[in-house]
Amino acid sequence: ESVCYQFNDKMVRWLSKTKKILLSANTNIGPTQKHPKSLLLEWANKHKVSQPITNFTEKHDYIKDTKKWIAKVYFCGKIESAEASKKKDAELIACKRLLKEVYDGNIQPYQ
Repeated sequence: ESVCYQFNDKMVRWLSKTKKILLSANTNIGPTQKHPKSLLLEWANKHKVSQPITNFTEKHDYIKDTKKWIAKVYFCGKIESAEASKKKDAELIACKRLLKEVYDGNIQPYQ
């Protein structure tokens, strides 16, 4: 059983006398915090599963004269997609959603 407390936008979880600091899914990425994709990579290496794969698609809106990027991130059988004006922002949003799924326990290493 885990007990969770909210401190400074970080979630601290105590699991069997081991203290782990996990980023909540709604925190902003600062200079000292890790990118959600790197946290997914660490989790994948720890559990010996394949790394997340990102595919980008560029979408043009000729009426508004803008372009959007769609990032699809595949990880452990789950697919998350996000749309933003920059590639890195779209990937960040999709990875945050997947990281939240990992922290909630919805993604297991062997499904």
